[in-house]
Amino acid sequence: MNSHHEQRQRLINEIAALAPHYLPLSDLLGTDVGFGSLAQAPAKIAKYTSLAPNGRWIIIIGDDSGPEGYARGPVGFDQDELKWILGRCTHIAIYSGAGDARCYAAFVAAAMIGGRVAVIETQVAKYDDWVAHVLPKSSSQVLDIRPYRVRPACSSAKIDQPNGMKRA
Repeated sequence: MNSHHEQRQRLINEIAALAPHYLPLSDLLGTDVGFGSLAQAPAKIAKYTSLAPNGRWIIIIGDDSGPEGYARGPVGFDQDELKWILGRCTHIAIYSGAGDARCYAAFVAAAMIGGRVAVIETQVAKYDDWVAHVLPKSSSQVLDIRPYRVRPACSSAKIDQPNGMKRA
């Protein structure tokens, strides 16, 4: 019989092998921080743990590789689901670039101190569509994460906060 510790370690090993940039999310195991994801329509929110409207949580909005193999931007998602998520967030990250565990560690930290965090994973081609969709409607802190100087091959990510991206 596997102990809780062994099950946790097996999950961490699987994450490390498949998507190492997600490793900081394993810090949520055993906490009351909720976790979920939203794929392109017609999918609904996959709630792995509680996403209480006023609780602490992280949700990954996966626009970086949809069913057709490319990002579709906000139009590729169920609009009611997006509205529910984005309307309750304290922090929104628009993430276009290579996965970087340091960025995910920052998202986890924001949730651990009481945040409701949406991480929009998209491709460079749909980055501006997400900015146009999120900024006018959001009172959340918005973090802009994209490749430095928008390189076609996203080999590294740099956190930029151009004028107008950070909300007070």
